[in-house]
Amino acid sequence: MLNPVVKILFFWIFISFCSPLWAVETDLILELKEAEEIATSDISLFKEKLKAIERKINQSQKIEQEYFRFLISLKDSLDGNNSKAITSLEEIINLSKYDFIITKSRNLLINNYAITRDWEKGLLLINNSNSLSENSSSFDDKTNIVFALFLNQVGDYELAKKYAQLIFNKKSTPKEACSAHTLVVEASLHLNKLNQEDAMSAFNQCKNIKQEIWAYF
Repeated sequence: MLNPVVKILFFWIFISFCSPLWAVETDLILELKEAEEIATSDISLFKEKLKAIERKINQSQKIEQEYFRFLISLKDSLDGNNSKAITSLEEIINLSKYDFIITKSRNLLINNYAITRDWEKGLLLINNSNSLSENSSSFDDKTNIVFALFLNQVGDYELAKKYAQLIFNKKSTPKEACSAHTLVVEASLHLNKLNQEDAMSAFNQCKNIKQEIWAYF
């Protein structure tokens, strides 16, 4: 069975860099997006791109500056500077007016809380951002996956399943579907409630993207 922190990092890399930008895509926004997309596959190039962007960020729009600050927090997270990343991400969430930046920052913050084992703060953030509420349409699939992953780590398996199952009937990407079904299997295993249908659904969803799930349990 994988170490919980390794699981967190695996799933974060697996689902985090496909989220849509809910904003006008300026040339600089596109540069920032391109940098984010290679953050885990080529961290050296990612850092080079951030340095190049930094030289012009002071003359940019507010939304571009906030996106850049998120990417600096991502770099800090990947470098293991989690306390620094957490401080920055908490400020971004409290001050930003842009939904897509808040969403990205919240998801990365929850992952940092998991890595630092600050379970109480992570749970509080999830409770304050409840996508099981009537406003759940404002939450993307990746948010529900991040929530489910965190809740599995703290042992709230029933709630983890509810978040993961929100994705089942939506037009999610193959990777999101694999992640969601895998998280349901993990929760069900801990609850001793794994049935054949859930197990085969996870197997089939992950087989579609050639992802082996059973090694992660």
